[in-house]
Amino acid sequence: MQREREIGVRIAMGATARNIAQMVSARVFAMVLLGAAAGLTLGLVSERFVTSLLYGIKGTEMSLDDIACGGVTVRRGSCGGSPGEAGDSDRSGCAA
Repeated sequence: MQREREIGVRIAMGATARNIAQMVSARVFAMVLLGAAAGLTLGLVSERFVTSLLYGIKGTEMSLDDIACGGVTVRRGSCGGSPGEAGDSDRSGCAA
């Protein structure tokens, strides 16, 4: 534990177990909030970058079926269906 010395000093000065638990919990909560904020920020930035790489489609238009098929499928031909069936949402040819 990194804070053994600090906790030991606090106990020597009369801190209770509840005070120590509150101190540790507050620091953990602050780290969780910082990590969540950094993760959301990084996620939004990377989403915009990935969306800029897409051609003719918005990032929010991709479905889990498209991802399972290896990318955005405009025609079923890339997922095992016949190539002339554009707009058909049946992805039964996907190996997901």
